[in-house]
Amino acid sequence: MFVPILMLACASAPSPDEVLVDLADAHADALFRGIQSGVEAELGSLWDLQSGSTHDGTLALPEDAGKVWEADASLDAVWEVSYVLDDEGIRTWDWAIELDLGRLALPSCEVVGTVSGTVADVAWDLYYANHAWQGELAIDGDAAVPVEWTAYWSGNLHTVDGTVDGEPVHWENDDPDLP
Repeated sequence: MFVPILMLACASAPSPDEVLVDLADAHADALFRGIQSGVEAELGSLWDLQSGSTHDGTLALPEDAGKVWEADASLDAVWEVSYVLDDEGIRTWDWAIELDLGRLALPSCEVVGTVSGTVADVAWDLYYANHAWQGELAIDGDAAVPVEWTAYWSGNLHTVDGTVDGEPVHWENDDPDLP
């Protein structure tokens, strides 16, 4: 009896939607929070920065920053953050980040590669972050493909738009309210 093993392997491959939503969620929450924690360990509280100031550096993300990657993998970040507190009390941290993902274990797959992006992290009566990322990632050991996405995060992931190897993705959270 002939069993098409290749077809079985392809059937379990994650869809571009699954990959991008999992990737956006990890970047918006665990990875970004890990970067913020690492930067705060160096600079002090991000809330205490001087308005109009810019800071930069590099860091190796700690293994416990979100627990989304393999313990033996490295995740290195090059970062820059500019901070503004406006007259209305709106705080904005504009981040530029480059990440080298040693091996990122997501719910749908495992990715390896590099990405860079920007995050507009905003707080006043409401907290939200707009993410824009791009890079090349190998998904589950396949050849690296281009990926890019934007995401809106406010306590949870609200929307994701982008592409995986040129295939478009548009995703909206059915229940985007804060938990």
